[in-house]
Amino acid sequence: MYGLAEELSEQGLRVVVTTTTKIYRPDHYTLSTPDSVHSLSQGEIRVVGDACAEEPAKLSGIGIHHPFSWVTNNICDVVLVEADGAREKPLKAPKPGEPVLPIGCNLVIGVTGWDGLAAPAGPEVIHRWPLFQKLTGQIEGEPVNDFALIRLLNSSKGLFGEVPNTARVCWLINKVEDEYDRAEAQIMCQTALQYSHRIDTAVIGALQSSDRGLESIFNRH
Repeated sequence: MYGLAEELSEQGLRVVVTTTTKIYRPDHYTLSTPDSVHSLSQGEIRVVGDACAEEPAKLSGIGIHHPFSWVTNNICDVVLVEADGAREKPLKAPKPGEPVLPIGCNLVIGVTGWDGLAAPAGPEVIHRWPLFQKLTGQIEGEPVNDFALIRLLNSSKGLFGEVPNTARVCWLINKVEDEYDRAEAQIMCQTALQYSHRIDTAVIGALQSSDRGLESIFNRH
């Protein structure tokens, strides 16, 4: 998310980074509370959130109305919102009400770690495993199959929740490092675009790898 913020900043855009849930407090960016955000300067990045009393290392979330208000009032050009978390696991099934999408969002990116798709399915790699299993029918101990994946991507109780019709939907498979995994992930992306009515774009990448980044992008035709 911060990498995307930096790229947008380099284009001269004014970027707010925030969350509707909780986010780790960053070290290298200016912080503001939701009610004290003033107009950003060209290329500026601002992180917005309130102090989180129960977790001092984190910031607590904003209201779902804030991003739309900031853009329409010319405070910033772009708002990047972390709208969900997976307790640092690569895959999850959301509980009701997740992700917490802000009003007016026009792009939703669902991030899945390749290790959550390739590893044996179960509570070790999938957050809220009982919900995931109930939603998808996935068998524990086997890699996520195509049928389970499409159910996860298509359902209003799945990865993207209740995405508004006005928003584009992108599925990002992260942590795809070697050639064999990349070939498998490409097939998975093509399958998702063929059978999912929600996804507009599927992307493969390894965002922590300086020589990889985003490598393959597939768009619905």
